Amino acid sequence: EDHECSDERGIYATCSRLVQQELDRVQQKYQLDSTRVILAGYSQGAACALQCVAEYPKPLAGCIAISGWLLPAARIPAATRSFWLFHGREDVQVSVNCSSFA
Repeated sequence: EDHECSDERGIYATCSRLVQQELDRVQQKYQLDSTRVILAGYSQGAACALQCVAEYPKPLAGCIAISGWLLPAARIPAATRSFWLFHGREDVQVSVNCSSFA
């Protein structure tokens, strides 16, 4: 299942790092308080968003993950963050087990 991916190639880690850099840039440019920022993603983008929010050093308002999954590397840090995950039972691309596992 997708939620057991070890990210050996570093794709999710790279995505998380790049999104965190963009979050920092946008917050600085627009003088945004990180606790008012919500990150969202769909499918693989949801997995990347969840990992990013879990690893981000500043608190964010939360994360909306649609039809995604939580990777092993993000599970422990994610325990202290706010997430809203939802997934359609009839999804033929990504198993609903991926969201349920998170």
